[in-house]
Amino acid sequence: MFQRQTLSGRKAILYVRVSSDEQANEGYSLRAQKESLTKFCRQQGIQVLRVFEDDGYSAKNFDRPAWNELSAWAQANRGGADPSFGADLLLFTKWSRFGRNISEAFTWIDRLRLELGVEPQAIEQWVSYEDPNHVYLLAINLAEPDAANRWLSINTKQGMRRAQREGRWTTQAPFGYVTSKNRDERGVIYPDPDRAELVRFAFDLAAHRHDLTIADIRLKVRQRALQEGTRFTVSRSQFYRLLRGVVYTGRIEVPAWKGEPAEIVQGLHTPIVEDEVFDAVQARLAGTRKQRRAPIRPEIILRGHLLCPQCGRLMTGGGSKSQSGKRYWYYHCVPRYGCKVRQRASHVEEAFVKLLGQARISRDTRVLFEALIDEDRARDHAAREKEMQALQEQVATLEEKAFAADEALVVGRIDDAAYQRLTSRYTADRLKLEARLAEIRTWSAQAGEALRFYVRMLSEVQAVWKRSGPDVRSALLGSIFPEKLVFENGVVRTASPENLFGLFASDRGQKEGRRRSSDQRRPIRLPG
Repeated sequence: MFQRQTLSGRKAILYVRVSSDEQANEGYSLRAQKESLTKFCRQQGIQVLRVFEDDGYSAKNFDRPAWNELSAWAQANRGGADPSFGADLLLFTKWSRFGRNISEAFTWIDRLRLELGVEPQAIEQWVSYEDPNHVYLLAINLAEPDAANRWLSINTKQGMRRAQREGRWTTQAPFGYVTSKNRDERGVIYPDPDRAELVRFAFDLAAHRHDLTIADIRLKVRQRALQEGTRFTVSRSQFYRLLRGVVYTGRIEVPAWKGEPAEIVQGLHTPIVEDEVFDAVQARLAGTRKQRRAPIRPEIILRGHLLCPQCGRLMTGGGSKSQSGKRYWYYHCVPRYGCKVRQRASHVEEAFVKLLGQARISRDTRVLFEALIDEDRARDHAAREKEMQALQEQVATLEEKAFAADEALVVGRIDDAAYQRLTSRYTADRLKLEARLAEIRTWSAQAGEALRFYVRMLSEVQAVWKRSGPDVRSALLGSIFPEKLVFENGVVRTASPENLFGLFASDRGQKEGRRRSSDQRRPIRLPG
């Protein structure tokens, strides 16, 4: 325990902090902290130089206005023009007032003591820095608020997630909605009589006026707001987020958290935008945000798929003119890597075509693959039919429950709040089931034919490559060789020797030079 006479004559900075929640729930006000600190300084003979207050700021980090001012002031007045002016103590009531992040707190303690010559101390949890064992006590004092803050964060997120899954809005009302003033209806939002019409107007324009850009639509919405005397302060980025807001369809997006997947549930609020209009806007936004792919150079078609044999980095490519004016194409390493590997593109592609020629699926192997495809299709079809029947039964059960809830509300067995909870849950569950049904139905009977096509294509991949254009060649590279290629010693090989392509290379069931059957020589027709 410190001795009272050792503190006499020292100069201190006082720091008090409270978050709005703590002030409301614990009554731990700034005034109470200042009174405790000033009383302590008066009793110990400590001179108070400055008092810094952070009102309504959490201690999860040290980015707080008063704390930033405190650290700047301590730096500027360290020693000062008058050596007797500098503070050597930083006092607060408890370590939880100092910080609730143990790693950042230790960093600031070292900085205050070693760089600024200021000793941070909690008057109710005093530690002696001269005793090496102070580290244990200090760690305990800092770990307690850190753990409490982490638990508070987890509990808050869990509570918000529960509320969201019940269809409640847990943050500030989005543009076009207002928050309920009724305490019994917390988390319920209602369409704003003025701004909701602006939201409908924005979605209608985005869905139907493709001659207007999104920026033009925002300006038109702003002009209408000015004409109607409604305030419209939505920036460009906020306007894009507004057009993506599923909340305007009466639903709420619950984000993923701790292994739980993200989901969209039916909300308790009234929708502003119809589903068809919303879907049309999303389709438009998805189209406008598609990035343009760089043009494919047929002369260096392997660019983006070729690794440098010397440094292992991805190679690029380009052309150069000779003195005669003829252009030659090369693959080369990026100059900033300091690697000077340079390979003639025509030599690389010639070796690559030889690699493709090594993959020849025999007729017997092809027949076996097709038989396996048919067997798998039949087995998968039966499983899908069984799953669809089970899902349809679950949907029917939910519809019966929803009908029972309607009857219970009519006869007065349940109140409106219970009815809203039941119907929201039934609707959310039904939407999930119907989405799964739609996913199963999209499985086309042509899937097996597509697999057959790819088996035939793999059996003739060299011929397909030779007669195809740059787009098809690029697609073949990405599908057959997801890993990168290496050209070395006149041979193209895969970067990984375990590549699946190697299973089909150099078909051991046929001898080199054996004449292929007419069925194998028949060219295949590419889709589209």
